[in-house]
Amino acid sequence: MFKILTTILNCSNILNREAIVFNDKRYSYEDVEVWTNKYIQFYEEQGVKKGDKVILDMTNTPEFLFTYFAIIYIGAVIVPINPLSTPIEISSYIQDSHAKFFITNSLIWSKLSAYCESVFLKLGVKYNVISEEQIEKVGKIHPQKVTQGLEIEKACTFIYTSGTTGKPKAAMLSLKNLLVNAEQLENTVSVTTNERWISGLPMFHAYGFTVATLLPFKTNATLILIEQFHPKRVIDLLLKEKATVFSGVPMMFIMMASILKEPMKNDLKIGWVGGDSIEGKMFEMCTKMLDIDLCEGYGLSEASPVCMLNITAQKASEPSKARCLEYHKIGSIGPAIYGVEAKIVDDAGREVTTNEVGELIIKGDNVMLG
Repeated sequence: MFKILTTILNCSNILNREAIVFNDKRYSYEDVEVWTNKYIQFYEEQGVKKGDKVILDMTNTPEFLFTYFAIIYIGAVIVPINPLSTPIEISSYIQDSHAKFFITNSLIWSKLSAYCESVFLKLGVKYNVISEEQIEKVGKIHPQKVTQGLEIEKACTFIYTSGTTGKPKAAMLSLKNLLVNAEQLENTVSVTTNERWISGLPMFHAYGFTVATLLPFKTNATLILIEQFHPKRVIDLLLKEKATVFSGVPMMFIMMASILKEPMKNDLKIGWVGGDSIEGKMFEMCTKMLDIDLCEGYGLSEASPVCMLNITAQKASEPSKARCLEYHKIGSIGPAIYGVEAKIVDDAGREVTTNEVGELIIKGDNVMLG
């Protein structure tokens, strides 16, 4: 059996530890490995081969993760897309990435099948619909021993982004890019194996996958999955599960703080904020009502994605304490995270000084292949 988690994420000593909570289901790290191995064999039997591009159109579920790990182990490239993508957008992703497989779940497929079946046939794309019946079938698989290694420096993930152009382009990320960024974050922010991490972010997005999925797994924490954000339900869930970390976009924090009549007593220690900044008064309201330290940052899919974080020295890991103490300021994206170099330059490539306008450029092992 291939031990993807013990090999990549340093989980060999905590296999019995709770890895995923999803509705009424709970998975240990060993369960995640077992299911990943079952899906490796399942997708190989479906014809997925090394080098194939595989579109993953799913919400935040354990099967998203089992499929993701299985596909990259096979040596194929996973192309996660927004579950709200239209048939026309899906067709565009398929043609641009030269995808040969399309994986989704029953709910999403029920809205796409009328259009996509004929399109997939025309484009020569095989599709797989994950249903409760199929999950039960996969669960009965007795995986064979697999021996091939992972090529961590080759592209394993295409993330479509229109951040630098009007039309979405695929940022080609290697497993090394993603794992390095998770490690950079681990060396910047103080997180432990005892964290219980809940996220309102979709895993198809680089922020949702690296910050709210790989980082918790890499630090052997517990990941509490939610398919769709609803402020009241998330508050109830984080109280029930004693969550210590929440990651989301500013509006999620604002919506949760706004429905509270008094500051919430909870186990939250830190909130990861991305996608936009929180205005000063809203920042103060969120920290007070949610009783949480907010960690704002900046990143882009092309950098796996996090480049800068604005955190207090108390929440920083040892390598970053002094720098965070010096630079922490509300409204700032913060200094470059551990392992990332950054500077602002003018049109001629010369570094600008304070209060001058320029372009931010970054360097690090988290930056995409192309």
